[in-house]
Amino acid sequence: RMRGQNSRQGNMMKLRVAASIATGVADIHGVESMDGRPSMVHYDINPRNVAMCAGGRPKLNDFNIGEFLRWNPETNETCGFPSRMHEPWWRAPEEMNTTTATSIEDTVLLDEKVDIYALGNVLYHILTTHSPRGKMKRERMELVRPMVAQGIVPELPEPYASGTDPVYTAFRNAMALCFAKDPKNRGSAKEVANLLTHAVVVITAVHKEEDKQAAVDEAAADENTDDDQEGSEEEAE
Repeated sequence: RMRGQNSRQGNMMKLRVAASIATGVADIHGVESMDGRPSMVHYDINPRNVAMCAGGRPKLNDFNIGEFLRWNPETNETCGFPSRMHEPWWRAPEEMNTTTATSIEDTVLLDEKVDIYALGNVLYHILTTHSPRGKMKRERMELVRPMVAQGIVPELPEPYASGTDPVYTAFRNAMALCFAKDPKNRGSAKEVANLLTHAVVVITAVHKEEDKQAAVDEAAADENTDDDQEGSEEEAE
């Protein structure tokens, strides 16, 4: 329903939804965590698992393949969990390894950063109203999977790619945090959420000032029109 509607109101609605979803992902990663360590991974972040509730409020849904993360005190990192989902449409480069591991050393272990890459795909979808990897058809899977594995970032169409609207800029900056090929170079869900939430606050304040100034200008224009009419009436007399 939002496709092709790039009005100020529509863009702000997209930004608010994006900020809420990113905040939800951050809350998942930090559930019952007292020290900031990631504790849980949704592992299936995609638009179909976002329920739009009353008032346009998004809620993350479908936790049936979620993972709780263990912590290795020796390496001071998460232990990770085995990769088992390989469809390319909403997933990260490290999930595209479809080879069968013959030993624990060969096993591709994932962490919460797969949700971050998936979040970037969801942000792309919210902004453009299109899937980041094109039509999700089985016959395209082997074409798309290598692109994802190589870390090729989905290409934004115009006006989103270079438009100067601050909403577009906020989305681009947020997606840049998400789309790093190396998971260690991706931002956290909290960083993405903070970026988008800050953009909502700043852009809303700018819009209020613009509306206030527009109201002042309109009142001044009306006053000038009234003066012109009075002058015309006096000349006519």
